[in-house]
Amino acid sequence: MLTAQKNLVAKRFSVSALIIALLLAVSLTGCKKRDEKDLSIYDETLVGIDKDNNGIRDEIEERMKQEWHQMITKEEQLVMNQHARVFDDILHVDLNDKDKVLRIRDHLDMAINCGVLVFGEDMRYHNFSINLTYLQQWYFNTKERRERKHEFIMRAREYHYQTTNFEGANTCDFEFSDALKQEIERRKAEKAKKEQLAKEEAKSQEK
Repeated sequence: MLTAQKNLVAKRFSVSALIIALLLAVSLTGCKKRDEKDLSIYDETLVGIDKDNNGIRDEIEERMKQEWHQMITKEEQLVMNQHARVFDDILHVDLNDKDKVLRIRDHLDMAINCGVLVFGEDMRYHNFSINLTYLQQWYFNTKERRERKHEFIMRAREYHYQTTNFEGANTCDFEFSDALKQEIERRKAEKAKKEQLAKEEAKSQEK
């Protein structure tokens, strides 16, 4: 087995693992679910409050600003916004509408692929997965919302959703800065170089 092939399989496995972890009811150590009586006005309904109608609950926007201030780049924040809008869609969608459920599930894969593209691998990818776990907890923070997320997952499976491989494609819903474009190209060139070296090494070992 070529080293390059192993790396490709490992990367695809890590992305798949992130999707699975995202969809499961993951709870971080030290995070406690509040009693329903402690919930705020933002939590009185399933969909919550979005006064500016931008597809993200107001208190989630504020929390992202507070928690991630100066910790992530502008484009990394846009990645998280893209995920937040998908989570919001999960709370709004008619679960009996097969086409809409499958479309939102596809948008979730697109958002995750966008995150991999923007954050990159190694430590930044690790930060992405942690931020995504927190965002999921903030968005599905009541029993009703967690049950909705679970029901959405079940419906997507029932409707036979097939995971789409978006690797290498730009699935972000925002424009990249020139600096980010250059960084992504640098990563691609570095990856291609490593894969070529791995192929050459594998061939030399076969002789």
